[in-house]
Amino acid sequence: MENRRNNIDKLNSLEFQGLLNNEFQGLLNCIKDGIFITDGAGKVVACNDASLNFCYAKKETLIGKNMRDLVEDGTFDDSVALKVIEKGAPVTEMQKSLTDKADLLVTGTPFFLDNEIAYVVITERDVTELVKLENTLNQLKEITETSLYHQSIMPFIKSELVFESPVMIDMINMVARISASDATVLIQGESGTGKSMIAKFIYQNSLRRDKPFVELNCGAIPENLLESELFGYEGGAFTGANSKGKIGLFEIANGGTIFLDEISSIPAHLQVKILRVLQEKEIMRVGGTKYIPIDIRIISATNSDLEALVKTGEFRKDLFYRLNVCQFTMPALRERREDIAPLCEFFMKKFNAKYHCNKILSPSAKKLLHCYTWPGNIRELENIIERIIIINTADMITSENIAPLFPMSNLEAAPHNNSGSIDLKSEIENFEKNVIMAKAKYCKTVTELSHSLSIDKSTVTRKLQKYGIIL
Repeated sequence: MENRRNNIDKLNSLEFQGLLNNEFQGLLNCIKDGIFITDGAGKVVACNDASLNFCYAKKETLIGKNMRDLVEDGTFDDSVALKVIEKGAPVTEMQKSLTDKADLLVTGTPFFLDNEIAYVVITERDVTELVKLENTLNQLKEITETSLYHQSIMPFIKSELVFESPVMIDMINMVARISASDATVLIQGESGTGKSMIAKFIYQNSLRRDKPFVELNCGAIPENLLESELFGYEGGAFTGANSKGKIGLFEIANGGTIFLDEISSIPAHLQVKILRVLQEKEIMRVGGTKYIPIDIRIISATNSDLEALVKTGEFRKDLFYRLNVCQFTMPALRERREDIAPLCEFFMKKFNAKYHCNKILSPSAKKLLHCYTWPGNIRELENIIERIIIINTADMITSENIAPLFPMSNLEAAPHNNSGSIDLKSEIENFEKNVIMAKAKYCKTVTELSHSLSIDKSTVTRKLQKYGIIL
C-alpha cells in the first residue's frame, strides 16, 4: 500500500486520472451483471465486459456516443437510460439481449447532483433460467388446471357421448378447450360421424349456453329459400313474402350460437354475405336497406373437403379461413373400433326401451358388427341396431340375423350343431369374403378396392388370393 501511494505521488494529474479509470473499469469487470453508465444527457461513459457481451458490441463503438444516436442507428432497439432521464426516476423492464440468447432484467437508476441527473446507472441481470423456470411452472399449472377441468366435465361428456377409444378421448379433450373460447369452429368428417352432436356439446359448454342455439342443414334448404331463411326478409321483398316480413335464423340466434351443417352447400352469393357476418358482425334482410348488428358464434360442419373446393373455386378462400379458426375432423367409426361395442350397447338399451323388449346381441353378432367397415358410421350403426330390434322375434340376436341387413353383402349362415354353437372363425371369414366381393363389383383396380375398404393394397391382394376373387 505504501509503495502504491509513493507511485501515485510521482504521477501527474492526467496519469493519476488514467490510473483511477483503469481501476474503476477493472472493478466493473468483476461484476457478473451487466453495468452500463451514461451521463445526464444520455452519453455513454462506462460499461463492463458483461454488458458488452449482452449487446454484442465493442467498447470503443459505445463510449462517448449518445444513446439517442445509438438507438436511431439501430445499435440498440430501446434505451432504459433515456426513459430514466425523461421520467426522472428509476425504470425496470424485461429485455432480450441483442443476440436473442438471454432474457435480461434491466434496471436504470438516476444519480443526482445539485437536483439534476448527473449519471444513469444501468444494471442488466441475466434471468434466462428464471424465465424458463417460470414458463415451466406456468405450463405445469395449465396442465393441472386442464386436467381438473377435464375431470369435472367427463361425467357430463360420458352421459352425452359414447366413446372409449384413445382417438376420441384426445379429440374430446381438445374440443372441451375449444368450447370455453368464443372462436368460430369448423367441424369436418364423414356423414354420420356425429358432427351435430359435437356442435351441441361445444354450445352446451360455452359461455353462450344460456342463449339460443339454432341449427340449420344448409343442404336441405332450396337455394332460392336459403337466403331468406338465414337473413330474413322485409315485407313485400318478393312474391309470396309475408307482408310483415320475417326475421332470419341469424337474428333468432343473436347472443347465442348458430350451427350451419353442410356449409359447403351454400351458394357463392350467400358466401359473401356470411363472410360479412363474420367480419362485420351485421346482416341485412332480403329487401332491406340497413344493416342489423348481431352477436353470434358460428359453428359450421361439412363432409366435403373445403380446401379442395377452395382450389376449384367452388368455395371462397377468405370465407374458408374465417370459418377455419378452430378446426378438427371427426374420426370415422372404422378409425375408432374400440367404440363399436359400447355404441352397440348404448343403442340396444335405447331401442329396447323404446320398443319395450329385452333383446341382446350374441358374441358372434358383436364380432361381425366389429368387423364391418361402417361407411355410414354411427348413423348407420344406430339404424341397423333399431332394425335388429324391430324385425327379430328372438331375444338372442345372432350373426345370422345380422348378415342380411347389410346391403352390400349376402352373408351365408354358418352351420350350427345341435348345441347351438357356431364356428366363429368360419363365420367371420364368410362375412369378410362377402364384403370384399360386394365392393369388388364396383372397383376396377386393387388401388380402388383398397381405398374402398380402407386397407392397404398388399392386404387387399392377399385377401383376393385367399378367397379366389378376381377383379
